[in-house]
Amino acid sequence: MDEPGARKRTVSHARDVDEEREVPPKKLRLGEEEEEETRRRSRKTTSQDTMREVVTFVLLTCLSVFTRFWKIQHPPAIVFDEVHFVSMAQWYSARKYFFDIHPPLAKLVLAGIATLVGFHTDVPYREIETAFTHDGYIAMRMWQAFCGAMLPPVAYLTLRHGIGVSYWGSLLSASFIILELSFQTISRAVLLDSFLYLTMALGFLFALKMWNWRLLDDTTPHLQRPSHLRFWFWATLTGLSIGACFAIKHTGLGIVGIVGLVHIILMVSETFSPDPKKKKGKKQKPLTIGKFFEKVAKMFETRYFWSGIWMIVIIVAIYIGAFVVHFTVIKNTGVDEDSMSDNYRSQLVGSNITMPEGEEPQGMLRNIIDINLKMLEINSATMYDHYYNSRFWEWPFMYRGIVYYWKHLPDGYHECVYLFGNPFIYWTALISTLLSFFLMDRYFHLFFSDASLSRRQKNLLFAVALCVLGFLANYVPYMFVKRPTYLYHYHPSLYFGILLCGLVLDAVFGTNPTHLRQQLKVSTVLSLLSIALLSYLFFLPFSFATPLNDAEHDSRRLFKSFFPLW
Repeated sequence: MDEPGARKRTVSHARDVDEEREVPPKKLRLGEEEEEETRRRSRKTTSQDTMREVVTFVLLTCLSVFTRFWKIQHPPAIVFDEVHFVSMAQWYSARKYFFDIHPPLAKLVLAGIATLVGFHTDVPYREIETAFTHDGYIAMRMWQAFCGAMLPPVAYLTLRHGIGVSYWGSLLSASFIILELSFQTISRAVLLDSFLYLTMALGFLFALKMWNWRLLDDTTPHLQRPSHLRFWFWATLTGLSIGACFAIKHTGLGIVGIVGLVHIILMVSETFSPDPKKKKGKKQKPLTIGKFFEKVAKMFETRYFWSGIWMIVIIVAIYIGAFVVHFTVIKNTGVDEDSMSDNYRSQLVGSNITMPEGEEPQGMLRNIIDINLKMLEINSATMYDHYYNSRFWEWPFMYRGIVYYWKHLPDGYHECVYLFGNPFIYWTALISTLLSFFLMDRYFHLFFSDASLSRRQKNLLFAVALCVLGFLANYVPYMFVKRPTYLYHYHPSLYFGILLCGLVLDAVFGTNPTHLRQQLKVSTVLSLLSIALLSYLFFLPFSFATPLNDAEHDSRRLFKSFFPLW
């Protein structure tokens, strides 16, 4: 009779033998190897894609920096509105009063740079072409060049990682901004505009990250909810960016309105959308008046509502804070003092105005209200005729630019800085914007008909609509502006028009096209960029003030309106 221990050992040994014999079939082993090979190739492809993204971003940034910084010191004389902003930087440094129709944030930054580099305050620069006698102007130009150089990489991040546009679509739009000559030229002078455009673009990017949606496959939720901390992080950056934009120029109200409107739409949509937990096909109960007000009450408890309040607080704080610094810096009498009350003027050092009898010194907030009312009054009353005025219907066609600087040289040559856009990019952006209206009409028709749209199509519709909104919000107000307007007023709309170039490309060819369509897509992008590059090189002398003779000037005058004055 076997011992119990021996029987256990025998059973255990038999089980071990059986387990050794249970070898997976050969096909399963091959299948596992194929899956592992697929995973390995996928990891390799992902690594290659990541490397391509990094290399592309670095190259775009380097090219942008080169085009904006190259020969930044030339011409070494006052260019166009540098006559205003260089002087204002000097007045800030000397702590002298002056008045301007724009908020003070960007001018304070320029003044800080001028003070750091020791830019003199005793030499007046009140005429265009006045030669600089101190190289501090280069540092101020470099700040604007830096802001302008960051615009293309920010556009790439906006399309690629904010919206989810394809690699080639994102590359097309970012490259177009690099090759856009009016963006380049305006970023090479001591002005406010490059800083304005960068804060606008950053505000748009951060808002997209806050909303956290992108063009993905049909299995991905349309509106991915970011984590609580991440949501408030992007909301804060959005408020800081659009607040800075509004504190640079009042035209920054465009991006504030865009973000605010979309934020409200998403808040209402999330509140009143059907409950996703309900089973599909189950009939939803009709919305009663009581349920309606209940949902409205809950809407004011959402993070969309409170993040909106938080962004408003940030915007107001930046705007008021800029004026607080403005009035803190200014202590001495200066120019345009009659723009402020006698009460304020009497407090300036060197003033011959006495404090009105019975009045107390005004508080800081009262001064901010007074100067803003004066800014609105002067801005609306500014009516003059200028040779380089242009109207809103001319801008998309690149009809008329602005001569920033002109100098006669020996042997019939001239140096000219001309704010002149790349015509091919202007016209391509216009065509893309018009095609976007067609796409929106087509998708809206499908959306409200029985035809079902894929999630990708819905996301594309939302992306196109958002950029069209950006274009119109910055363009339509100028239809009602009576004061003189110029080509650079079109730049915020042009930025969104160029973003639409990448979106339209994806709408035509798809984000994941077949091999043939992908080849056509790549060929289209390379062709468009080649033409844009040729146009860029042809008109480049007007950005870098490269000497040209009369014949070389005239050869670039494709239309008489391009260069209305030599």
